[in-house]
Amino acid sequence: MHPVRRMASDQELVRRYQAHCSWPHLYYGVIPHFAGMISANTVAEIGVAYGYHAESILSALPSTKYYGVDPYLAGYDPNDVFVADVMKI
Repeated sequence: MHPVRRMASDQELVRRYQAHCSWPHLYYGVIPHFAGMISANTVAEIGVAYGYHAESILSALPSTKYYGVDPYLAGYDPNDVFVADVMKI
């Protein structure tokens, strides 16, 4: 039998990779801001990845209906660090 591998939580992944990523401060908060400006009750996100942005949106807009679509294709680019990381899970 193979041991069951525990998947890292989103919070663990953010802590692990945030130092290597320069764009989150430019990205997070933008959707909740604009959704609030137009009183949106539904938000759709294309490209969910690990779900960090989804978590941020839902934390800021708890009564908003959220739809996440991720067209992720495993192994599409063997040189992409994200693909390699996701394939480990």
